[in-house]
Amino acid sequence: MFDRVICNKYKRQDLCRCSLTRREMSWANNNNPSEFGTQSCWPDGTVITSGRNVAGNVASGPTAIKDLWPQTPDVTLMGLVLTKQDPRVIKNKNNPGADRSVLSFTLRDSPIDFINVSCWGRTFFIDDLAKKFKIGDIVKLQNPQIMPKSNTEIDERYKPWTPSHFQLSFSEKYSSLQLYSSWDASKYADLAHVPVQDSKDFHTLGEILSNGQNLHQQHVNIFALVKNIGQAKDISTKAGRQVKRIELKLLDETCPSMALIMWDEPIISYAQQHWVERETVIFVVDVLAKFDDFRRTMVLTADSKTIFTTNPDTKEAYSLFEYGKSVDFDDGPVDSFAPTVNLSTIKDVYNVGQLQTKLSDISCQVEYGLMYVFLSSFNIDGSNVTTYRCSSCRFRILQETGMCSNPSCSSSGDNAVAEPILTFDLRVNLSDHTGTVTKINMNEKLLQELLGCSAEEFVQLPEFRRTELKWSYLLERCKVYFKVVPSGFNGANNSLRLLACQEADPKDVCNNFSLA
Repeated sequence: MFDRVICNKYKRQDLCRCSLTRREMSWANNNNPSEFGTQSCWPDGTVITSGRNVAGNVASGPTAIKDLWPQTPDVTLMGLVLTKQDPRVIKNKNNPGADRSVLSFTLRDSPIDFINVSCWGRTFFIDDLAKKFKIGDIVKLQNPQIMPKSNTEIDERYKPWTPSHFQLSFSEKYSSLQLYSSWDASKYADLAHVPVQDSKDFHTLGEILSNGQNLHQQHVNIFALVKNIGQAKDISTKAGRQVKRIELKLLDETCPSMALIMWDEPIISYAQQHWVERETVIFVVDVLAKFDDFRRTMVLTADSKTIFTTNPDTKEAYSLFEYGKSVDFDDGPVDSFAPTVNLSTIKDVYNVGQLQTKLSDISCQVEYGLMYVFLSSFNIDGSNVTTYRCSSCRFRILQETGMCSNPSCSSSGDNAVAEPILTFDLRVNLSDHTGTVTKINMNEKLLQELLGCSAEEFVQLPEFRRTELKWSYLLERCKVYFKVVPSGFNGANNSLRLLACQEADPKDVCNNFSLA
């Protein structure tokens, strides 16, 4: 999808240039040079009347954002709507009933020029204005007031950063806004794929995750692939306002899943209409990174400072899109191998030799299967069955110091002691008459289901009970569901994920003995 988007975009640009060239050539190559300047209309069909338009007003081109200056007369701006917030009501404490509303958006007319606009007016007027345009539209803005940036803490915290030294104020009485769809609108539409900042200036999701609370409440730039788009929900705030909330899942080469939360209706609608799961790449400027105490991990939140660029025309975006074609899309961290399909739909039976072939096949796609194998190594009565992990970043905690082994974790500095979480840490061997696959991770959830207890409960068991549990499964024929996940672009071996492990039915083993 992304490569088609880029290809189609280039085609549109080429067609636009070719169209303009033909129009220019039809004028410049006129067989009668004396007729130059005597045409009755512009290329878009607008009638030319002695330097005036049909309405009789003096015709003039749009003002560029870079040319804005206070007291510039008759300002007309055209551009792409980069961001837009929900209208807000400003209460008038001194004069109840005379409340005003404000609508904020950001306008862009070139790869490097964009500016913030604040629209003020009565509530019904602002609500009506908000319905006229959306993020991604091309608009024509007339007679706004040009004002220097206030550079206050409020502007810094709640408005997108822009390169302009000015901001625009839209007046209900004097200003106007309308959608723009003339023949040159495509030059503004193409700006939707141009990042507003250096596309190499960003944090990977893995860096955000590993830095933990060091980046808490910080605005960062990210490059990510849209993994999943959740359902928008209506939320009532403490102040009684009705707002929408949606949660998306993002990924990149360093992190399989990170939550992105959105609250504003305009960006939620834009994401639902224009973003495609597992295909859309986004470059996000000034998204808020937060440590979620409930989830015990980092999450991202889009706020009024955040600017999104969809499918940016950069090498980094295309590389991430290609990476997304070859990776697994399971939710949760990489060591959480819960099944993503109904196990009853997995019918393909493998032996170990066939599985080993799959694991070494560089052209392998995501494969599901099942095996009837022996647990040839299941050392749950050994000393390395459980481990302590950091509650912040899930890295191991060093037994010698009690500190997190992740040097970027917030709990690893200043001699801070990480809060430990006890988890299972076991690798098993699976064997049949064709071979053995070794050191396969059996994840936390799978072991809890198999043993019938948590890691905390397991360590309380007496040694004889652990040995009994071990011999309940060791060298017994088990039915194992698995998933083979391609390595991606880095050339690493394909990975094996265990989805379920259960005692095998002898009849099933006999029916599949040729493969077992």
